[in-house]
Amino acid sequence: MEYFNNKNLTKIGEGSFGTVYTNGRYAYKFVVSSDKMKLMREMRMFRRASKIGVAPPIPPGQKMSLKSIGNGEYVLRIVMKRLDGNVMKYAKIVGGNQAYSEIANLTSQLHLGGICHGDLYELDNIVHDGKRLYITDFSESTVFNNKRCMDQNALSSLQQKLSKVLISASSPKSKRRRGGLFGSPGSNMGSPNTPRRGSPPSAPVKSRAKRRI
Repeated sequence: MEYFNNKNLTKIGEGSFGTVYTNGRYAYKFVVSSDKMKLMREMRMFRRASKIGVAPPIPPGQKMSLKSIGNGEYVLRIVMKRLDGNVMKYAKIVGGNQAYSEIANLTSQLHLGGICHGDLYELDNIVHDGKRLYITDFSESTVFNNKRCMDQNALSSLQQKLSKVLISASSPKSKRRRGGLFGSPGSNMGSPNTPRRGSPPSAPVKSRAKRRI
C-alpha cells in the first residue's frame, strides 16, 4: 500500500471489510473501493459512532482520511484504539447474558444516534478491551430507519449464541463468585476461631480476669 506510510505497521487482519494493521498501540483499517460515496458514509458513521461511545475511540491527534489512488479507486483509512478481544472471549468473562445485554444497549445507542449498523451477524464486529464492548466495521451501515433496519434480527441471533456461554472458571468474576481470597459464604475461611474440617479442635481460650484481693 504505497498510498500510506505503513512501514512500521503489522498486518493483523484481512477480508471483505478491508485490511487492518497495527503499530502495537493503534489499529489502522484500509478499505479500497471505487464506490466513493460508500466509503464516505462508512467514515462518517464510524466517526459518529465513536463520538457517542459505541465504536472504539479515535486516538487524540489521529485522523481518518479518504484519498484517490487513481483508476477511479479510493482508499479509506480509519484509525482507532487497538482492541484484540472478541465478544465470545468477553462473554466468558461476564457471562453470555450480560454480554448480550451490553450489545443490545450499544445497538440502541446507535439507533438513537441515527445509525443502523447492518452487519451485527458478524461476531468479529464486536470487540472488547477487557472492561467493556465496542462495535466496529460500519461498511454496511445506513441512516437508521425503523422499518428497514435489520439489526433487531441480528440481535436475536446473537442472543441465542451468547445465552449458551457460561462464565469461564478462570475469569476474575467467577473467582469472586466462588469466594476468591476470602472464601465462599458458609466456608470456614476468614473465621479464625472456627476449626477447618479435618483439623483438631483448638483449646478453649482461658479467661484472663483479674483476681480479687
